[in-house]
Amino acid sequence: MGSEIATIRTERLTLRPFTAGDLDDLAELCADPEVVRYISDGTIASREETAGWLDRCLDHYRDHGFGLWCVRRTEDDRFLGRCGIKIQGFEGHEEPEIGYILRRDQWGRGYATEAAAASRDYGFDALGFRRLISLIQHDNVASKRVADKIGMHYEREVAFGTQWEKFGRRVSLYSIERSGL
Repeated sequence: MGSEIATIRTERLTLRPFTAGDLDDLAELCADPEVVRYISDGTIASREETAGWLDRCLDHYRDHGFGLWCVRRTEDDRFLGRCGIKIQGFEGHEEPEIGYILRRDQWGRGYATEAAAASRDYGFDALGFRRLISLIQHDNVASKRVADKIGMHYEREVAFGTQWEKFGRRVSLYSIERSGL
């Protein structure tokens, strides 16, 4: 894979690679308890923790040639959140996962579905994946709705990462295969 990370444009959105200059927007996003309640252990992240996440995101670009994008509204370049594909490990193996998180004041406008659909198409068409997944916490009805809208289907419950095993939690695995579009 090339060293340049793709930028994707949809009808209303620009999905572009994160840069160090996005830390302020990300830190604000990750400090909102409603936004992060279904992410990781559900607690807000400090600016330093968010900077660590951003470093890992940039490492993923280097290691895989793709990753999560910075989602901005094209008309005014407003930061909306993050969405894209990353390699996710669970139950002893890895698969490409579509993930999405948006600012709370932008919920309910179809942006997550638009960004996730663009990520799905990029994963199949540009990256050549045959299967994509999303790991979604049980109570995250909105995220499940996005997965349904982009053609994903509930597959099964899985143990995901040490934080879930530690708390005895499992998450819902949604998936789509190329033939499922």
